[in-house]
Amino acid sequence: MILLIKKSESQFTNFSNAVSKYFTIIVLLIAVIAAAFWYQTSSFIAINVFTSVLIVACPCALALSTPFTLGNTMRIFGRNKFYLKNSNVVEMMAKVNSIVFDKTGTITESGKSDILYSGRLLNPTELKCIKSLVRSSTHPLSKKIFDSIDVKEYFPVTKFSEPTGKGIEGLIYGHHVKIGSADFVGSKTIDDDKDIVKTKVHISIDDEVVGKFTFSNSYRDGINSLVKNCHLIINSLYSLEIIMGRKKIF
Repeated sequence: MILLIKKSESQFTNFSNAVSKYFTIIVLLIAVIAAAFWYQTSSFIAINVFTSVLIVACPCALALSTPFTLGNTMRIFGRNKFYLKNSNVVEMMAKVNSIVFDKTGTITESGKSDILYSGRLLNPTELKCIKSLVRSSTHPLSKKIFDSIDVKEYFPVTKFSEPTGKGIEGLIYGHHVKIGSADFVGSKTIDDDKDIVKTKVHISIDDEVVGKFTFSNSYRDGINSLVKNCHLIINSLYSLEIIMGRKKIF
């Protein structure tokens, strides 16, 4: 789940500013009333009382409370190796109702998976086109495909695009190459959503599906206990999900 939130002022800050306005008015009234009461005794005491009330009940405390609270929260998270982008994320976390794990490269070891190609025999030019395309992507699976193809020469890629959760595509010397899900490349093969142990990446060249790469995933140590503990601890408060690409698989 990805939330695109327009940058705006913190709700906590807005609340603090609203309270500070009324707080300031009340403090001034108390200071004036106290000064008027003591003015009957001594003008010197009245001035001291007026300034003392303003100093002790300075509204700056409210203005400082927001950055102090949020900053201290980020510091506590940081000590526990939980790093946030900015202080606004602290407030956003209070509204979280789901915890989502990304499968590829997050709960799996991207450097330990085995890769197997199946499909028609690819000629050297097609192999160079495929390697040139995945070279432009930072996705863990693209890096694995890049390392598995033993060619040294690269072709320039134009009109490169990487639709989120689908795959990558581009033009290479007039050839339209697409690498990604079966739906994305136009393959009639339907991947089994229940087969989460293996990941399949399909390839098409000039709208012809030529084959696919199959990855046998190696999951990180302790992932089973992590999922079980998450279910026991947070299942009553949050929903727990694992996704691959655009598909929910758990």
